[in-house]
Amino acid sequence: MKTPVKKVLTVAVPMYQVQQYIKKCLESFLIKEIEQKIEILAVDDGSFDRTAAIAKQYASKYPHLIRYIRKENGGHGSAVNTALRCADSRYFMVVDADDWVRQEDFRELVMQLEKLDVDLAVSHYVRVKGAQETMVDTKAPLYGTVVPFANLRTAGCCFALPSICYRTKMLKDGDIFLPEHSYYDDLVYMTKPMWEVQTVVFFDLAPYRYRVGIATQSTSKKHMADNAMQHRKMVCRLFSDYNSKKESAQKQYIRTVVCKAFEDHYFIFLQCEPDFRLAAVRLKQADAFLQKKDAGMYEELSRKIRYLKLLRKSGYLLLPIYRCCIMIKGESRR
Repeated sequence: MKTPVKKVLTVAVPMYQVQQYIKKCLESFLIKEIEQKIEILAVDDGSFDRTAAIAKQYASKYPHLIRYIRKENGGHGSAVNTALRCADSRYFMVVDADDWVRQEDFRELVMQLEKLDVDLAVSHYVRVKGAQETMVDTKAPLYGTVVPFANLRTAGCCFALPSICYRTKMLKDGDIFLPEHSYYDDLVYMTKPMWEVQTVVFFDLAPYRYRVGIATQSTSKKHMADNAMQHRKMVCRLFSDYNSKKESAQKQYIRTVVCKAFEDHYFIFLQCEPDFRLAAVRLKQADAFLQKKDAGMYEELSRKIRYLKLLRKSGYLLLPIYRCCIMIKGESRR
């Protein structure tokens, strides 16, 4: 009996209440030249709108390509974990259900991955806000060539979920699964597998279209303020993992990600939290943590975040004035 050829790439599509977006997402994978090379695992995390009905229609019409999986609600990380357990491919990536891929670049990504043996592939991606598109460039020094991770200059590098594709076997062998019933699991996806990465390739492609500006997204200001302490818990978890490891190229990279995560955490209280007193308390707590645990990172944030040094000196009493200024100048991060 002939053994089935393993797929080149599994795409996990975590879905929850996305009836208005899921059709565009799934349609973007209908590319004849590569339909036999990929599998799309549409994992429904307990939706109760028309998400299931729409995804089932596509799975029924394209059974060789799309598989619908229903599970109890467990959060984004739980849906990704389910897809990873089911994945039968050489490579694995996540495309959220309110996003999509540009077919030309995605086709080329799959064709290139088929030729390679690598732990991590990194591409550009595009942020889409209404009609506005912004390229997020990896700024790689070399494209298309597999290189040792240890040879990378990782200072300043931060590969976001839309830009990364991992070797499936590496994820499974390393038992690398994401936190469930939790927000901000993408931070774990961006860091935990990196400890295992030995080889990497960069592609001068931008297949992923990342939709921003949706009120229900975890990156909306209201959502970030409401779930700020979950974000703190996740960032501290990353810091603890980073701090426990010996020096390596991977640790240098993950330090950058952790620092960026702390920068985002400050942003939540500097610009999102409506209660100024609470914001000041939380910011002082973050300062105290970093001063004790990593004074270098504490100082680095002073250089990265505009006006932070002045705000710290004022005990964050200037926070209302700061927020008015950035609104007038249009300097808000979101």
